[in-house]
Amino acid sequence: MQIVKADQLVMSADWVKTLNETDSRVLFTSNDLKLHEDVIKEELGDKAVFAAVTELNPRPAELALLGRDKEAVDLHTFVPNYIRLAEAEANWLKAQETKK
Repeated sequence: MQIVKADQLVMSADWVKTLNETDSRVLFTSNDLKLHEDVIKEELGDKAVFAAVTELNPRPAELALLGRDKEAVDLHTFVPNYIRLAEAEANWLKAQETKK
């Protein structure tokens, strides 16, 4: 597996246009797949591959297998990569700006 793009927020319609520029087929898996399926099919056609309903949520054992041969990470130094503020924090910051 390789990183194709850095983490980012992007609308699904824009993302599938970017994916359509590649020659590869793309596997889609998500709890919300039905919300985006029409947009994906319209843009990607046969390039779009949809996971079966039973494959939409990774099982813990499958996740363990993916990490089995990886180097362990110190749990206490692990930092998630938040690419967007929580809604409450964004609203609070916006309210602070209007007070100035």
